[in-house]
Amino acid sequence: MIVSLPGEIDISNVKEFIALLDDAAAKSPDGFIIDLSETTYIDSAGVQAILAAYAKEHAEHRKLAVVIGNPLIRSVLGVVHLEQLPGVLVFDDLQAAKQAIAT
Repeated sequence: MIVSLPGEIDISNVKEFIALLDDAAAKSPDGFIIDLSETTYIDSAGVQAILAAYAKEHAEHRKLAVVIGNPLIRSVLGVVHLEQLPGVLVFDDLQAAKQAIAT
């Protein structure tokens, strides 16, 4: 399953984002993809939602792939060293993420 929220992810819509992440986790026993390729801005609430989703997936030994196409988003997520968390797969494009989750 793929979760994407084009535009901004911030305090005004983070509850919607969390609901999408929770739904994906419930429906994807092997893990899922967070596609941020069309995300233009993410604040700390959005980052926290991603880290919470990661914690749940990691506890269940499931994969979490994150697609980051925007350099600004990559920079923000770089602060929390997302790519260094065990079980998180970070990609520049959706196709590579799909292949990683499938295998």
